[in-house]
Amino acid sequence: AVPCFATILVDKAAYDIDLVLEAAEKALLENFSIVNRELGQSLYIGNVLAILENVEGVEAVRDAFFGADLDRKARTYFPEEGPFRTIHAKPGQIIHLERPGDIVLKPEAFK
Repeated sequence: AVPCFATILVDKAAYDIDLVLEAAEKALLENFSIVNRELGQSLYIGNVLAILENVEGVEAVRDAFFGADLDRKARTYFPEEGPFRTIHAKPGQIIHLERPGDIVLKPEAFK
């Protein structure tokens, strides 16, 4: 599993931030579950943005990137060139989001 990080902007006057956050996490887990991914399928941050931006209440997404789960303890690792925006799978690998701990969404209210 690959940790995913993002900041989502939510209109606090129109939506309950906690409900939007819950819906966003659910959408990512469903779309990037192991049963919905294929062997060798790469994972692009653009895929994450598209899913999050289709969640009702999410007005915008920023600071989205992938981390590296070095030992399944969800520690974040960044190479010298910065956070990951794409993860390429090898032919026999499946890149997926496995559990809620794989998703770190920071909600920000606006308006």
